[in-house]
Amino acid sequence: MKKESMINKIVLISIVLLLFILLFVLIKTNEKQNLKDIQLKEIEVKYNAQNEKVNYLKNDLEKFAKSGIMKDDKTNFVYLSNVPIIDQFPEFPTGCESIALLSVLKYYGVDVDGFKIINNLAREERPYYRAGVRYGGNPERGFLGDPTKTYGYGVYEGPILDVAEKFKSGMKNAKGTDLNTVLKVIDSGNPVQVWVSMNVKAAYYATSWIDEKTGLKVNWPRDFHSLVITGYDDTHIYTSDPDSGTSRAYDRNQFEKVYDFQGKRAIYYEN
Repeated sequence: MKKESMINKIVLISIVLLLFILLFVLIKTNEKQNLKDIQLKEIEVKYNAQNEKVNYLKNDLEKFAKSGIMKDDKTNFVYLSNVPIIDQFPEFPTGCESIALLSVLKYYGVDVDGFKIINNLAREERPYYRAGVRYGGNPERGFLGDPTKTYGYGVYEGPILDVAEKFKSGMKNAKGTDLNTVLKVIDSGNPVQVWVSMNVKAAYYATSWIDEKTGLKVNWPRDFHSLVITGYDDTHIYTSDPDSGTSRAYDRNQFEKVYDFQGKRAIYYEN
């Protein structure tokens, strides 16, 4: 009986392990499929944008040249085809916010480069320890560290707006605005710079420190990132992403979650 009971336990354990393995394989397969879907969507958008651009130019060259807005009412697809895509590497490994702004400024024909933007960007101290306590600057006031170095941190929209004003006035701070409202800005032909996470991964606070000037706690999210929204449809958000130097499509629901987590930070110009 004892031998039979032991065999039954071994069989049961084997079945449970097998189920865990199958579940793991299914999850990984689904992740790969999602990535494949996004990659295919990227290719599809680029391909469609090229085709639609040709057709649009035949019908109304002057109107397209001015706006560059691709639309498909059937899928609520809107895409700004002429927003510059600029890679932040290798010069600005942690300067995504500045390069995202560069894409926006270039879209409006402003003569500027990444170094001009970064040289005008306010700076704050990177986190450091003093007497066993971690202190640092505040990303609401300036960039933490150096955006030309891999150990830089990042900056929020306020200091980026200050820099933008030096090259093209009138940029609007839409912090706190829900994503659906922000997307209406795209309809009018204006790209929107937002704060999310790299690859729009699930966001959470990874570390914290004490603001050296105010004594208040500063929470820092993992994979901090900024990019430019260039379009959308019912299921995806399309972007000019400085981290990859490409046009990337992200799941709309996931994008909204990360956007909300980061404080619904958005800045843009209005025509």
